[in-house]
Amino acid sequence: MIKKNILIVSGDINQSEILKNNLENENYIVDNVYKGTEAIVVLKRKWIDLIISTINLQGGMNGIQFLQEIKENNIFKKIPFIMISDKVNMEDTIKNLGVNLFVPKPYIIKDLLENIKDIFTQYKLTNQKTFSLQELTENLKQIRAKDIMTKEVITVKKEDTLDDIAELMIEKRISGFPVMENNKIIGIITTNDLFLVMDMIKTGEILRENSPDNTLPKVRYVMSTEVVTADPDSNLDEIIALMKYRNIHTLPIVENNQLVGVIGRRDVFKNFYCTVKGICLPD
Repeated sequence: MIKKNILIVSGDINQSEILKNNLENENYIVDNVYKGTEAIVVLKRKWIDLIISTINLQGGMNGIQFLQEIKENNIFKKIPFIMISDKVNMEDTIKNLGVNLFVPKPYIIKDLLENIKDIFTQYKLTNQKTFSLQELTENLKQIRAKDIMTKEVITVKKEDTLDDIAELMIEKRISGFPVMENNKIIGIITTNDLFLVMDMIKTGEILRENSPDNTLPKVRYVMSTEVVTADPDSNLDEIIALMKYRNIHTLPIVENNQLVGVIGRRDVFKNFYCTVKGICLPD
């Protein structure tokens, strides 16, 4: 059985650690963060099956604001959400914002664990459905590039060495980078390009000993200069077609001639799979 991923978002470090330990004892995979902004980062980087939040968070965003941001996002809004709070007078307000469960403090851990099992059981039943082609297409069109793109884009320069790019790809687990010059995209370099370099090294077309500093060639030597981009409002159906027919691995997202994000094939696959499952990822 695939383990469920739970994200705890709480400003109370001690209480969140206690809850984390209890959830892990039930065989869940748990991430613990203390700010709403940190939670958004986690949600964009991994599959999350359930969010448990408190109203009091660290940083500038409180739990209500975090909940509202989740429910306004086409990708995250279907994730089951549990809100824990001692503000019992706000229960109706919080439920109206779309939480699956409001848990008043103090609460009993055992009861919460049972509630979580019930939520997963109910969620599985309500999302076991088959989409028609038209329904699937319409659902894909609801997901925008701005919902799934990575906003903190790592870029490189054409004079960077391929050694540096290879190390960066391995370290960051990213398969492609936009190449920038004067704040403009002038190319894309991906793992496909480095595979070509690997082959050229094997055949002797590129020899390190011919380089004065014993490095591989520069990025400009292998980067693709025909750059295809999309805008933040492009939908997932359009993005899938674009990446498929243009054989794109890394798609820069551009607004007003400025790079605002990037989408990789993993992002597309993950969100397409989520849509087909009927549980739009974060799921």
